[in-house]
Amino acid sequence: MDHFTINTGLLNGLMPLQNLGYSDDEIYDEFIKRYPIAADLISEKMKVRAREIMGKLLSVDHDPKFTDIFNIAYEFLMDVEMKDSEWLFTTDVEAVILFGKLHQFEQQKFYELLRNIPLGTIPRFDVIQSLANMYRQMCEGLLTYVYSILVSFGSTLKSQSRSVLETKEWNTFNLSEYIRSLNNGKYSNLLNYYDSVVRNACAHNGISFELWDSSIEFIDKNDTRTMDGEEFCELLYDLTQTVNHIILAIEFYRSIRTENEVTVALKKMAIDKVAMLFFEEARVDQVINNSRSPLSMIKLEEIEVIDKRITFTIIGPSERGNKNEQWANLLLRLCIDNIISPMTINLEHVIETVVVKVKDRNGLMGKIKATIDKSVKDIIFFPGPNKRN
Repeated sequence: MDHFTINTGLLNGLMPLQNLGYSDDEIYDEFIKRYPIAADLISEKMKVRAREIMGKLLSVDHDPKFTDIFNIAYEFLMDVEMKDSEWLFTTDVEAVILFGKLHQFEQQKFYELLRNIPLGTIPRFDVIQSLANMYRQMCEGLLTYVYSILVSFGSTLKSQSRSVLETKEWNTFNLSEYIRSLNNGKYSNLLNYYDSVVRNACAHNGISFELWDSSIEFIDKNDTRTMDGEEFCELLYDLTQTVNHIILAIEFYRSIRTENEVTVALKKMAIDKVAMLFFEEARVDQVINNSRSPLSMIKLEEIEVIDKRITFTIIGPSERGNKNEQWANLLLRLCIDNIISPMTINLEHVIETVVVKVKDRNGLMGKIKATIDKSVKDIIFFPGPNKRN
């Protein structure tokens, strides 16, 4: 019988302030207290945007060493800006705009795992696999996503241009080595607490311990790490805090840039690219807000723009409670509210006709067309050969 325990209470400190009932003003005041550098950088106008993101990222516990992580990450962004003042909206505008939504999605998955871990002094055998799953999830989810963003942005420092679409396909080891190579290792502290040996052991059943020994071995094919349960729990905590503080620095940097800069960048993009970006933003919103909704399961197959007409081809789930026409109307409303409206109002694109082709795995279910002229009118549904009632 395993007589050793792990005190998982430390993980309580990862809970976001927003989840604990803190008001926006209290969260913002706490942010300024923890990160004094921010007080002189943010204007009154930008405070509203900043408050929106702080509550999701600031945890109840804080250690000054993570203020250093925030400062290094922010300095990294400023160094990139010094290299190219327009980098934020010329390197990968899609990644910049979607960043906030996507990290919320990854954090949601991580905190679902956290909620399922019993907190307190727990028998090691009962909790070690859950902690390993969380470390693996952090490495494969948020950490890899954040590192791929840093590599894309940091490629500017090497006079290169690597999109997030490219860097997100790299493995975590290569991402971390690229970051380590920037400016002679200036940003290496951003790699703290990521251990590829521990990650591989967690992912490939490489964890071993004896019932009479407090030590736990994390075994990779080329190396081994040894620590006790408390140290592993602390490693998970520190890695999570590090990733959150990198995200916080990026989000803060974004929040002090004006909306006008974003609008100018979007106006330079092709209409179909902007529409794809807004669609993905709307889809991720659906996943975050209601992962069981049919709208969270949709996929954009194609966007076609001809003159003032835009056509979306959307693939959705086969089994729904809605009839085809109701489902098509729902997708049309999603496209108009989240894509067409900001494109016509904020970006001043002229769009007169919107068509949504609705498909499932069996083929075309139908299409729906609407005319846009200050309001939505003349909505017509055309049934497809794949009829489902």
